[in-house]
Amino acid sequence: MYRQMLIYSAESDLLKIIWKDREDAYPTEFRIKTVTHGTANALFLAIRTLKQLSLDESSRFPLALDVTLQDMYICASNDQEHKFLSTTEPSVNTRKPAEDTFSFKVSIIKKASYAKGDVFSVIASLYDPLGFIGPVITKAKMFLQKLWQLKVNWDDELPESFATQWTHFVGSLKFIEELHIDRYLLADAIKMLRKLLRELWST
Repeated sequence: MYRQMLIYSAESDLLKIIWKDREDAYPTEFRIKTVTHGTANALFLAIRTLKQLSLDESSRFPLALDVTLQDMYICASNDQEHKFLSTTEPSVNTRKPAEDTFSFKVSIIKKASYAKGDVFSVIASLYDPLGFIGPVITKAKMFLQKLWQLKVNWDDELPESFATQWTHFVGSLKFIEELHIDRYLLADAIKMLRKLLRELWST
């Protein structure tokens, strides 16, 4: 976004970079032509530019004008999000450096009965940003889809046959913690993959 906002040429000297490849070389001057992310005024310029653009184009996009003038703000900080995204957070930090593998932590409490909302909660708690357990999550989502088709209400207990299936599924999730995926790919494996891809493309 910032790289889309041009700086007036008259003000480019304020964003000058002087660079030398070697100590004895003559310095080269560079001038930044766009707003740089991380500078003190970058956030203000970003919001101000969006608002001006909305004003300029208000006749064509009246709804956008309302949103940009009334519903946009910059949050000073978000400690909760920062805490969650911290690499020390156990729900996120599932890489084991000593073993050089990825693993999974499943913290799901088994219950005597489940409602549709509980099913959704379990699915949402399966943290898998790299998609390693995609088939497991897909199976759970297919189960949830069946509940939507049955028009089961959010707080209603699952029908008996579905409750049995879901209890079995939740019980089996603990085995995900036994899954360890090597982070490092051997060169031989990459060569084999390239060979396989060449064979596939040639047919």
